[in-house]
Amino acid sequence: TKPIQVGEQADTTPIP
Repeated sequence: TKPIQVGEQADTTPIP
């Protein structure tokens, strides 16, 4: 799992 970045989709839910 990689850290979530702006505009990037996570393994679970995309950030707003």
